[in-house]
Amino acid sequence: NLGHQRDVLIKVECERLFEEKKAGKARTVLRAYHAAGRPGQLPRLASYEQWSDTVRSTLVWLGHEDPAKTMDTAREGDPEALAVREFYAHWQEVLTLNTGYTAVALI
Repeated sequence: NLGHQRDVLIKVECERLFEEKKAGKARTVLRAYHAAGRPGQLPRLASYEQWSDTVRSTLVWLGHEDPAKTMDTAREGDPEALAVREFYAHWQEVLTLNTGYTAVALI
């Protein structure tokens, strides 16, 4: 299939260009991904929609690991974020929905 062969050639060339890590070449890679019809478009990340549609999806298309996975790892290792999650979980356990609370009562 000529279309498949073209996509494979585009992908191989894009991988080579990404390894060179040159900004101009990276733009070429992004254009190639777009020209290939943006295959394997990943679900959008909130507040990072454009980055997710372009850079993230292109990297995964090239066979690299999804960079969003590192976000999960970072969240898991963040002691402040963990404390906030635990705090909210505690509130869910002890507070009643649709009930007004004063700041003094919460503290």
